[in-house]
Amino acid sequence: IFRWEHWETVSHLATAFGFIFLAIQVKAQVDSTKAQIRALELENRPYLYVDIVPGVSVKVQKSIDGKGTYEDLYLGAKLIYKNVGKLPACDIKTDVHMYNNADKVDDAKRLEEWYVKEKGYFPRPTTFFPEQTGQEIGLFVDAGEGATQYLITIRVSYTGEDARKTYWYSADMRFEIDKDVIVRQEVKVI
Repeated sequence: IFRWEHWETVSHLATAFGFIFLAIQVKAQVDSTKAQIRALELENRPYLYVDIVPGVSVKVQKSIDGKGTYEDLYLGAKLIYKNVGKLPACDIKTDVHMYNNADKVDDAKRLEEWYVKEKGYFPRPTTFFPEQTGQEIGLFVDAGEGATQYLITIRVSYTGEDARKTYWYSADMRFEIDKDVIVRQEVKVI
């Protein structure tokens, strides 16, 4: 026979299970809301990509005495910026370094100086609007006498409407050279 005390115990257990069930539902709802907010943030932000198109060319140069010619190996990449997000990519900063293993000098500085001397500026995009594409920067330099490896590192950081949130894009490109011939090229995008 069930007595009143038994019903009271059952009632307390039901209440406890109810609170546990309610806590589980509240946690699931909070997690779901967080996921929705995160998805909305991801959907409504800039997505700046930099397509990296590796390139190699050989230029025939006249020797210093003017009697003969020699071949210079030029290598590098063309960077093509595009924003596929729904918001503008702002405060874009592109950091490029270019090194060969022979002289270990940062050719990016030399290239920037050449751009400024020849064209009056170095192309540095600062803002890209949604669906905007087409800004191209050519980064091609003489591979260097005796170089067997060449490394190009590209780091792009940018913000959206909220300047406190920074996004980034990174790529490394390696060329292996054997007697002025590219034997291997590798691009790693992060």
